[in-house]
Amino acid sequence: FPPDRSVSNSGGSQFTDQPGSAPGSSQDVTASRWISRAQMPTARARLAVVAYQGQIYAIAGDTEDGVTGVVEVYDPLTDSWTRRANKPRPVRNVAAAAIEDRFYVPGGYDAMDQAIADLEVYDPATDSWSEAAPLPSPLFAYALAVADGKLYLFGGSDGMRYLDTVLVYDPRTDSWSEGTPMAEPRGFCAATAAGERIYVVGGYDGARESALCDIYEPAKEGTTELPWSRLAPMRAGRGGLAVVVVENYLYAIGGGWMQELSFNERYDPSKDRWTQFDSPLVGEWRTLGAAPMPIDPEVYIYVLGGWSGRFLSTNYAYNASFAIFLPSL
Repeated sequence: FPPDRSVSNSGGSQFTDQPGSAPGSSQDVTASRWISRAQMPTARARLAVVAYQGQIYAIAGDTEDGVTGVVEVYDPLTDSWTRRANKPRPVRNVAAAAIEDRFYVPGGYDAMDQAIADLEVYDPATDSWSEAAPLPSPLFAYALAVADGKLYLFGGSDGMRYLDTVLVYDPRTDSWSEGTPMAEPRGFCAATAAGERIYVVGGYDGARESALCDIYEPAKEGTTELPWSRLAPMRAGRGGLAVVVVENYLYAIGGGWMQELSFNERYDPSKDRWTQFDSPLVGEWRTLGAAPMPIDPEVYIYVLGGWSGRFLSTNYAYNASFAIFLPSL
C-alpha cells in the first residue's frame, strides 16, 4: 500500500478518542426535523447499533473510562432505556447486524489496543452471548451489512494499515469467505443493504476522508460481471459516518474527521444525486450509530452517541417520511 494508506495511532486519534477538544455546537432541533429523545445512559462513540423488533440496541464502544461492553436498549414508544447483558469482550470500532433472531458483532479494537478476530453473537430472547467462527484475521473499523442472510464486511483496519478486503460470513455454515475487494483501502466507512445491493459509503484512510459512494452486488460474484459499480460521490468527505435506507433513499449522517461539517446528505438513486439536509450538530460528529425505525405511520432515523470533542450520549430522531429537500445552490 502507498504510505498514506498505513496507520499510525500516536495519541490514539484514529482508533480511540481523548476528551478535551471543543465539542461541536448543537443546533435548535425544535426548528428542524430532528427531535431530541431520552439520552443514552452511557455516553460513547465507536459503538454498534442494531434495530430489532421495535427497539434499538447500543452495543460496546469507547467511553471516558475506556472501552466498554455495555448493552443498552432504547424503546421509542416509551422513550426509555434498559440494560441487557454486557458483551463478554469489550470492544470499540465495531458494527453489528441482525440475521433472523441473532446479532453478530465481528472483531473490534479491545482494551489492550489490539485488533481482535472474535465473532460474538447475541440472542435477545435469552439475553445471552455466544461465540461463532472468528474472522480470518483480526479486524476493526469496518463497514457491515446483511444481504440474503449473510454478513458482508467491508474494509477496516488490522491495526497496521487500512484494508480493501471484503469478507462474507454465512451463519448456516458458520464460515467466512472472501469477496471482490474494494477499489481503495479504507476504514470507518458505512454500509447498508437495499434489496440485493449494498451501498458502501465514505470512509477514512488515515490521511483523508472519502466522499465515495459505491454499490456492491453479491449476486455478481463468480460471474463475468463486476460486483462493484460507482455512483455519484457525496458533497463532502465523511469518515466515521452512519448510513441507512428509508423509502429507497440513502441517508448519510455524520462524519467530519478532518473537517467540520454543518449538514448531512441524502441520495436519490433515481437521479444519482445527493442533496443536503440539516444536522443537529455542527462540527465533527463521527463514529456514531444510526438505525431506521418505523413508528406507524412514519419512519424515523435514530442517531445515537458518537464523538464531537467529547463522548456523546445524544439520541436524535429524524422523521424521514415527510422530509422536504430543496436543491442546494
